[in-house]
Amino acid sequence: MKRGQVSIFIIVGILIIAALIFFFAFKGKIMPQQISSENINPNIFLEACIEDKVKETAEIIGIQGGYVEPQFSKKFKFSDETDYSEISYLCYTENYYVPCVMQQPMLIQHIKNEIKNEIKNEVKDCYDNLIAGLQKENYEVNSKYRDFEIEFIPKRINVNIDAEISMKKNEVGSNQKGFKVSVNSYLYDLSTIAQEILSQEGEYCNFEQVGFMLLNPGFELDKFKTGDSDTIYTLKHKKSKEIFRFAVRGCVIPAGM
Repeated sequence: MKRGQVSIFIIVGILIIAALIFFFAFKGKIMPQQISSENINPNIFLEACIEDKVKETAEIIGIQGGYVEPQFSKKFKFSDETDYSEISYLCYTENYYVPCVMQQPMLIQHIKNEIKNEIKNEVKDCYDNLIAGLQKENYEVNSKYRDFEIEFIPKRINVNIDAEISMKKNEVGSNQKGFKVSVNSYLYDLSTIAQEILSQEGEYCNFEQVGFMLLNPGFELDKFKTGDSDTIYTLKHKKSKEIFRFAVRGCVIPAGM
């Protein structure tokens, strides 16, 4: 009796092992993974594709005072830095004793335009690659790309893409439109403070650095006087390490006075 029970247990064990082997060997055939257009998120693809270019552009603009390619700038290198930078004059006058004149009164709008112009090819290429990728995965795709706009807000740079995508696969379809890529950046915050500095420089020939530091503990401000009557401001967000740097020349006193 005991020998018969052992035999039964052995047979049952063999059957269980065989069933497990069969299950894992043919799992893909028994339980095919269903992939539908409902699971596709173009926003994730576009964000991964565009984000680095936006950050790179924001960094260049910050270092060069609001311009990707400065038009009126001062070439300068700080002692603790290895390379020279082209630092844009954002407030300037050639005359002695008088305040500087704002060179870019609409600074925020100007920076938005700079970002848009610099990333426009990247945005279109990423969108085209998204469509090509969907088609490669055998989706039927109809798409319409119009344009995009930069939304410049505190702690963010948003790329709002005006486009529509209709896709279908295995009789399952979806329609999506209006894509947003949101990138963490303090460039808006820094440039807003820069506008206030420029406004006070243009009116009072000075900006109170100590008071600013007390009221804005999340930021650092360095005010460097060069040997040729220029002032270079460097704003820095402490947590992100992002900077916005620009040059000012105003209320200059002639040498020997």
